[in-house]
Amino acid sequence: MSTPTRRTLETIQGYFEPDQAAGSITPDRVQDLVQSLIPGFARISSNGNSGVTAIANVNEWTKINITTTLGPNARGMSMPESNRILCNCPVPALALLDASISVSSGNNKTFQVAFAKNGTIEPESVETIKIGSSGDAVSVTFQTDLTQSSGDYVEAWIRNTTDATDPTVTGFYMRSVAWVL
Repeated sequence: MSTPTRRTLETIQGYFEPDQAAGSITPDRVQDLVQSLIPGFARISSNGNSGVTAIANVNEWTKINITTTLGPNARGMSMPESNRILCNCPVPALALLDASISVSSGNNKTFQVAFAKNGTIEPESVETIKIGSSGDAVSVTFQTDLTQSSGDYVEAWIRNTTDATDPTVTGFYMRSVAWVL
């Protein structure tokens, strides 16, 4: 028996079409099916670290500056640098992403956070954080789904829509689960 290989959904469906000749569904094909059904996974977190993200201009998206670590049990994904999940998928995948973040800054500031795939903001993931007159840290959760191929990466980005005040990220967690397309 050969080493199981992740296959596209189309290929796997072709393995199990009706009316195949006897013996067409081999142990290798079943192994490939099982391998392909296991989703890719990664989670990263700041583990209590804080990070200040330098905002150059109002309304300008910037990658969040935070030191992260890759959690255990990552599969098919890696973290080549902080705040980045890299898809090492051998075939295209549908990724479901979610993140939670806590941000503090000066009083009466508004920020937006979002996922960026390969440096491009995913507009449907944008969430707004409004810090009131108390200046307390505010938390928000955001999510998205997107397709990924090998080499694609996802990061969390932020922008200040009030002015160029730098935010401090006091908590960060991001997770990606990906299924074969």
